[in-house]
Amino acid sequence: MIVNDCASPPVRGLTHLRTRDTDYGPQNATFVYDRVVNGLPDRLTPLQQDWLDILSALFAADLTCLRGAERDWARDIEIWIGVRQPDHWRPLADHFRRVFSALTYDRIQINFEAAASHRPPPRQHNRAFRTPTAVALLSGGLDSLVGGGRLVADGEIPLFVSHQNSGIVGRALESVTKGIDCLGPTSGRRSFTAQVHGTRTENTQRSRSMLYMGVACLMASSFDLPDVYLNENGIMAINAALTEARAGSYSTRTASPPVVREFGRLASRALDHPLTVRNLLVRSTKPEVVQDAVDLSLESVVPETVSCWSIGRRAKHCGYCVPCLVRQISCEYTGVTDAPYKHRPLDDIPDSAPWRRTAMDNIVHLGAQVTAIAEADDAQLELDLTDLVNGGDQITRDESFEMHRRWADQAIAVLRAHPVSARLLGI
Repeated sequence: MIVNDCASPPVRGLTHLRTRDTDYGPQNATFVYDRVVNGLPDRLTPLQQDWLDILSALFAADLTCLRGAERDWARDIEIWIGVRQPDHWRPLADHFRRVFSALTYDRIQINFEAAASHRPPPRQHNRAFRTPTAVALLSGGLDSLVGGGRLVADGEIPLFVSHQNSGIVGRALESVTKGIDCLGPTSGRRSFTAQVHGTRTENTQRSRSMLYMGVACLMASSFDLPDVYLNENGIMAINAALTEARAGSYSTRTASPPVVREFGRLASRALDHPLTVRNLLVRSTKPEVVQDAVDLSLESVVPETVSCWSIGRRAKHCGYCVPCLVRQISCEYTGVTDAPYKHRPLDDIPDSAPWRRTAMDNIVHLGAQVTAIAEADDAQLELDLTDLVNGGDQITRDESFEMHRRWADQAIAVLRAHPVSARLLGI
């Protein structure tokens, strides 16, 4: 893949990605960062502009290179990216590769070239943001609502960063922002957009969090702040594979403690500023996060948040993907009103439903995992669910085991109360 025609090696099957019109073809990718940078204290440096261009190019490559099935799911990608300061970036190419591969499970080779021209910098003006004391990602999800609320409740003045890519997510972000604003002062919320057009795109978007964290790290460094917050409950952050077949490429690492730690190190080197990506919720189960929403007086906002894996492509939560099932269990366990679902597979799975097999697999695999956790001792957990000890520097082995056992008890209490899940799991 060649970005903005910065290099033309004699390789067949090249894909050309253009964030602007060039002499060789029209623009086919759009990245708009004006709203997230227009109130920064200083204009973007060439190095900071390169940082945004690199992250944009890697995310566009993720969108543009389609995955195959089964053994062809992981991709081999080579990309050439034009930058203003190639001598700064070339020593970091392997670090970018490691983080991208950890998130996507792909094999990638990254080449930085001296670009003859560059896209114009994002527009900035003199109306400064209110000076923040923290920078946090805000997705429109329940966890980001609670994480943002906790920052404000703790006396921080957070600047929120969002990646807005669909109407329903936009509406959720508005509701989440209003709810947090009621708790105390913030520095506001700034959104950016990123999309590829004119071609079919890959919908897994595993590198999205890399772009998301990168924009937040740039903003934190601009305000001389050391921390960025990506808040997600510990069960989904650690995200132990439900089955051996789901291990590896089929398990997301969006907020995986080792991955976000490594990204913080990359951002620190790239931006020449010490940065750490933190997660306030890494020791909490999803039901405990829902209870936090109640304690923060954010209960009324919970139904407005989004969790579904396919929410950007549908108007309502599907009800049968793993995040939907975890959310249903969590809201029911705490007695909090939930969002509407298109389907309720814990209670009914019609024989003719096209989503029947997926729903049954998800319920069985989730139920089997929580049952195994509830019954296992520490040695068995460490042997059979190695992901549980993969907490990096955010959560210890014992804390992870204790949290997952709490989650198992919470999930089993709800699953046994519904006819389909009780029958499928024999509980």
